[in-house]
Amino acid sequence: MEDNKINIHLELVNETTSLTLHFKQEVEEDITIIKIQYTYVVDDETTDSGNIRIYKSIDPDTGEIIYDYKVLSDHQKQTYEYQTRTRVYGGKDANCTTDDASL
Repeated sequence: MEDNKINIHLELVNETTSLTLHFKQEVEEDITIIKIQYTYVVDDETTDSGNIRIYKSIDPDTGEIIYDYKVLSDHQKQTYEYQTRTRVYGGKDANCTTDDASL
């Protein structure tokens, strides 16, 4: 870890497909940001690639952990956005997924 940053490279491969993921975690102004670049290849042809951003923050009123997801697909030319909230009960996380998803 260097200057509040973590970098990870992951490649999943089988006979005809591969998925390459580059993860980078940063902390900016008390918000954790996970940046993911992905490339999905089938039969030596890239079928999808793009970026995913996950923003983790805390609701100051409720103390809930908020995850905002943004998926930017290069091939589909669309952006997908999602939000989930996690409440902490007795020291354990319990996911409370909202229906806030949009295209």
